[in-house]
Amino acid sequence: METIIIQHRWTWLGHVLRMPSERLAKRAFLTSNPVGWKRPRGCPKMTWTRLVKSEAEKFLGYNHLPGWSSNWKNILADLATDRAVWRGVIRDVSFIAGQASWRTP
Repeated sequence: METIIIQHRWTWLGHVLRMPSERLAKRAFLTSNPVGWKRPRGCPKMTWTRLVKSEAEKFLGYNHLPGWSSNWKNILADLATDRAVWRGVIRDVSFIAGQASWRTP
């Protein structure tokens, strides 16, 4: 079940990355918090954006790419422009996530 959820999340991420810049979902994804902003008490620490970044680092190992920490959204956007490549990324993420969920602790 977890693998299916991850696969759907990454499919939606591809849609968001291919959207025009004026669409609200893309603006929300590309916008970062202002300097000095503090998360209000009671709000979740893990946001959708942080979750996608951590999955990219965990399942794909993209955190070793030069400039990953500052340009990770642009790197994923470049991959998402070609739908065949993006389907391969989704396949890799879901396969690795499936393997990770069946490992014994």
